[in-house]
Amino acid sequence: MLDFGCGSGAASRVLAAAGHAVVGVDVSESGIALAHQRVPQATFTLIESETRVPFPDASFDVCFCTEVIEHLLDVQGFIREVHRLVVPGGLFLITTPYHGWVKNLVIMTLRFEKHFDPTWGHIRFFTRRSLTRCLEDGGFEVEQFRGIGRCWPVWKSMFVAARRRP
Repeated sequence: MLDFGCGSGAASRVLAAAGHAVVGVDVSESGIALAHQRVPQATFTLIESETRVPFPDASFDVCFCTEVIEHLLDVQGFIREVHRLVVPGGLFLITTPYHGWVKNLVIMTLRFEKHFDPTWGHIRFFTRRSLTRCLEDGGFEVEQFRGIGRCWPVWKSMFVAARRRP
């Protein structure tokens, strides 16, 4: 299982404890160093970008990526790289902040400046439709979508399970 954007290894620890063989990748050297210390049963690799990961094609059955895609410059390149790394029929499990119509109205009315602060780390804002389109264009088929955290229509994030098409 690939933990893409593993940071300091929090998700990798949970996945490894559940019995999965975990490989974590991240662009943060300090994050990778912490992950090595915190999750010695997993393997961690520093990467230069979201579009170049040093593993052969079809190396993983599952890619787990939580709260990362909204920080990436090249979303389509990232999705293409995950498609390359996951076996045909493999899963791409992803979470990202939810931006639906009602939630966006609340944000624009009450927290626009803070939410869209250009010095903040989020540079992408996904709706269910836009994330589905990106995944489908990248060779995945969405199998499951769920809102997580808070209630609809102001979910904090969305969880998507997508399967790699051959």
